[in-house]
Amino acid sequence: MNPLKAILTALLSLPLLISSAASSPARPDPEYSASWSTAAVMPVSAGDGSTHPLTVLRTTKEQPRWLSPVGRPYTVTRGYRPPSHKYGSGHRGIDLIGPNGDSVVAPAAGTVSFVGKVVDRHVISVRVSDSLVYSIEPVESQLQVGDVVSAGQMLGTVSAFGHTQPHEIHLGVRGDGEYTNPLRFLAGRPRLLPW
Repeated sequence: MNPLKAILTALLSLPLLISSAASSPARPDPEYSASWSTAAVMPVSAGDGSTHPLTVLRTTKEQPRWLSPVGRPYTVTRGYRPPSHKYGSGHRGIDLIGPNGDSVVAPAAGTVSFVGKVVDRHVISVRVSDSLVYSIEPVESQLQVGDVVSAGQMLGTVSAFGHTQPHEIHLGVRGDGEYTNPLRFLAGRPRLLPW
C-alpha cells in the first residue's frame, strides 16, 4: 500500500471515507450518519509511477455533538492515549477539569447501565445505544440502573478519589466494547475542506 493511501485510509474516522475504487466501497459507520454520497473520485500516485483511483464518500447527515459533562466549556487536562494491545497501559478516555462538588451532566441521552463504586471511586455509566456506552468518574449519583437520562440532565456531583487529579473527572467511551476517543463525540468530527 502506498504511503498516501495508508494516510487517507487512517482518516476513516473522519467525515470523509476513502477507499480504492477498484475494491468494494468503504462502509460508513452507521452510528454517526444515516446517509452518504460520493464526493469525488480522484487519482492517487502509488509512488512507483502508477496511479490508483480513490473514491471519497461524504456524509449528508451527522450525529449531533455531545454536551460538555461539566456543564460549561471544558478543558482537557489529559488526553486519550490508546494502549498498544488489549491489556496494555494507556489512557482510555480524557480527563476534564471538574471541581469537587460541581454538577456533572449527561453529555448524551441514554439509560443508566451502572452506578456505584469501582475500587475507591464512584462511577456512572450510561448506555446511549446498543453499541455505545460512556462512563464518568468520580461522580456520586442518586440515579439507579435503568433510569433514562436526557442530554444535559444532572447525573450527580464530582466526588473525591479515583485516578484523576483532584478537581477533575474522567470520561471514557466504549463503542462495540472497545474504548474510543471521547473527543470525537464532544468536539464533533473534523472536516477536510478544499483549498
